[in-house]
Amino acid sequence: MKKILTLAVFGGLLAATTLQAQIQVYICGSTAFRSNAYRAMRSMFDGGSPAMSPATTSSSGAMTFQGTITPLFGAQTVTLYCYWSGSVQGIHSLTASPGDSLPFHNMDDSINNHTADLAFSDVFQASSGFTTPELTDEQVAIQPFVWVRSSSCPSTVTNITMQQLRFALQGSCPLSYLTGNSNDYSSVLYFTGRTKDSGSRVIALSDCAYSGTYNVYSNAFGTWTKFTANQIVNGVNYGPGFTSGATEAGNLALTSVNGGGVGYLGYADARTAVSAGGTSTAQIITYNGGLPFNGWTGTTNGFNNPDWTPVTTGKYSLWGPEHLFINPSGANYANAFPVFTNLATWVDLDISNTVPVTAIRLSQMGNTSRSADGGKISP
Repeated sequence: MKKILTLAVFGGLLAATTLQAQIQVYICGSTAFRSNAYRAMRSMFDGGSPAMSPATTSSSGAMTFQGTITPLFGAQTVTLYCYWSGSVQGIHSLTASPGDSLPFHNMDDSINNHTADLAFSDVFQASSGFTTPELTDEQVAIQPFVWVRSSSCPSTVTNITMQQLRFALQGSCPLSYLTGNSNDYSSVLYFTGRTKDSGSRVIALSDCAYSGTYNVYSNAFGTWTKFTANQIVNGVNYGPGFTSGATEAGNLALTSVNGGGVGYLGYADARTAVSAGGTSTAQIITYNGGLPFNGWTGTTNGFNNPDWTPVTTGKYSLWGPEHLFINPSGANYANAFPVFTNLATWVDLDISNTVPVTAIRLSQMGNTSRSADGGKISP
């Protein structure tokens, strides 16, 4: 009996040691920044080659990495779980009590419902409506956004202004309102977009100071139709709209029979909103007469490695800092904090070393900054 007890105690100690050797960190938030976040997290692991599920990084809405990160955790096995729920919802997930239970994936792709430790977000916490408790905010990059026309939208739609959006964002407007051609009055232009948990939506509406009722349309089976179903997550109603930039981009790529559409996207997703004919450029239009980059030509240089001077010099306003948030009173703070404090460095390295370039390094901004979504750009 004594021997059995000794073995049982030894086995318990071994199990405890094994459990202590596991570091698990759960990350949620911005869908617009997921590609950069995936590459940065993968690079953190020893050799830049953790085990992954799914086996290759992509635009997937969920991804899990596992391996060792010796500089941070020594020989301990580290698992980073990612589930991209949206910028606003990501902030809610960290501030809610109890925290939101999100469907992270295990390495075998089974569902692991769990609360989040970190959240990427395109927006400031003050814009989310979830302001208590105050989260620790680390800005990691600058996220540019653009307006994109659908594949069936006439090429005469080349620009949209803040003033036009304040009227048109009710959901639809005469095509002539954007083209200035009286022959287009009988044609309709529809506006698509994201649910209220989207940072892309917050940035787009804040920048044009829109505060009205926003009806979101989608191209359903070739016909623009108003979204009616609400997205409800953990008891919060985020309203109707697309739940990711990738699905909105795919929708803008479809043809339609009852008019064209226009929507807002992060630059990474906008690059994928190609026309049904398979052209090599996104249907990006100017905003207030400008683009976030110079020399837009659709060539490899312009498309994959933009010159972000209009953003970095304050001449283009549709952008926001990419934030990484952590709750300082979170239950897993001790394990999550080393990842939180190091991810900014790896994000910066990813932006500087990876083509296509879809975000802007903080160091490129010089003295240009803003302290609120849609707020004054300084200097």
